Amino acid sequence: MTDQFDTDRRALLQKSLLTGGALLGAAFAGGAREAEAAITAAALPDMVRRVVSSNNAEGKSYVSKDEMIKRDQVWSTKDGEIFGPVTGTDSAKPQPPIVSKNLPDGGTQAYFFSIGPSKDPLDRATIKGWHRDESIVYIYFVSGEVTWLTETDQVVLKAGDILIQRNANHTWHNSGTIPATAFSVKIRV
Repeated sequence: MTDQFDTDRRALLQKSLLTGGALLGAAFAGGAREAEAAITAAALPDMVRRVVSSNNAEGKSYVSKDEMIKRDQVWSTKDGEIFGPVTGTDSAKPQPPIVSKNLPDGGTQAYFFSIGPSKDPLDRATIKGWHRDESIVYIYFVSGEVTWLTETDQVVLKAGDILIQRNANHTWHNSGTIPATAFSVKIRV
C-alpha cells in the first residue's frame, strides 16, 4: 500500500504545481475569475487515504480500514448507526471514556491541533497519553507526519490523510522533526 500512497502523493504534488502555474498565468492575464476556476478545478485530489478505527467485541481499539477512497465518500452515518457501518468484529456499543474531557450530549467541537516531535523513540510499552472520548472524530491531516496507535495497531498518517476515529482508545507519536497538524471535528455519541 505504501507504494500506492507515495504514487498518489506524487500525483497530488504534480497537480499542485500545475495549479500554481495556472494561477500565476491567470493572474498575469488579469482575470480573477480565471484564477478562481483554476483553484476549483485542481484543489483536491480525486482519491484520498482514509483510516478508520473500531472497537472489537472485547472493547479493544484497532484499525478496521486503511484504504483509498473517492474524496466525496469520506464517511456517513444513518439514524441508529452512531459510528456508521459496523461490520465483522466491530462493536456498535460505545466504550466508556478514558482520561477524557467529553462533550455534553449532542455536543460538537471543531478545532486544529498539533502533535510536536517526540524526543523519545516509539515504544508501545512506555508511551503515554492514551485516551478515549465517547465520540466520533473526523480528522484531516494538514501537514507533517505522525504515528497513530490503537490498542492493537498503528499507522503513519501524513498530510492529506483522513482519520475516522470511532470511540477508539489511542495515542500519538511524532518521530519527525516538525509538528504534525490536523483539523478535527468531534461529535459526541
